[in-house]
Amino acid sequence: MTIPNIPRIVLGSMTFGLDTTDPVASACKVHGVSAVTPFVETFTSYGHTEVDTARFYGNGDCEIVLAQLAPEITAHIKIATKVFPFKAGSHNKENLPKQFRESLAEALMHSICKQNNYVLPTVYQGSYNPIDRSVVSELLLCLKHLNMSFYAYNPISGGVLSGKYKFGVEVPEGSRYDPKTYIGKMVREMYWNKITFEAIDSLTKAATAHNLTLLEATLRWMRHHSGLTSKDAILIGSSKVEQLEETLRELEKGPLPKEMIKAFDEAWEHVKPIARSYFFAENDVLPSPKRE
Repeated sequence: MTIPNIPRIVLGSMTFGLDTTDPVASACKVHGVSAVTPFVETFTSYGHTEVDTARFYGNGDCEIVLAQLAPEITAHIKIATKVFPFKAGSHNKENLPKQFRESLAEALMHSICKQNNYVLPTVYQGSYNPIDRSVVSELLLCLKHLNMSFYAYNPISGGVLSGKYKFGVEVPEGSRYDPKTYIGKMVREMYWNKITFEAIDSLTKAATAHNLTLLEATLRWMRHHSGLTSKDAILIGSSKVEQLEETLRELEKGPLPKEMIKAFDEAWEHVKPIARSYFFAENDVLPSPKRE
């Protein structure tokens, strides 16, 4: 219990970690959330509520295991973390924000919002199309678990699934893939490569065999075969009204033939080894546009 005018009691967690935390390379002696839980329950049973951790405890694993505690436990505790200056420069303006962002990432903001009756995150917007499915194996399952909607942008893969572009052929000035523009440089880095266009060529042939355009086949795949539901959405855009109308018209059409679905699956397997992750890593930030 907390007694007025004497020091509070705080639970140190340096010995906590995951099942996989190396006890030699850290101070971890209590492995996994099932082992950590009794410590926190015992601590709170005495009326104490504060738990101390740090980014370096268990090489980051301590923060992770504390975030995995059951909601009925975390609802009654306050977890405070810190960044210890082990190395010179670790508290400079570049490193300190980076370490705090890492701690916040482990804090499971969805759980924090739920416990405090904040508005929960409800929508995640990410890139998704027939040849860019990196969200499927992990992210979409997570969003379903959190009851969040997924808004798919980039449904025609930066425009390459429109069928308008050919690898090695010069593009019109001012177009999406113009290398002199900011957007052009960005999308070229993402999609302008031999492997992607090999997949595009095979898809174009498959679409032609079924009297379809590649654009039509792509949009119908997004609407009927992507696994997205009425809770989710497909984001579309255009630079011309007639392009917008064409997109909307194709999205009204029905499911694809099985052979076309198979062609999309094979195309994804072809580009999968070079596919970008659905999230941006620390060194994978897109270039900033020039500012005058």
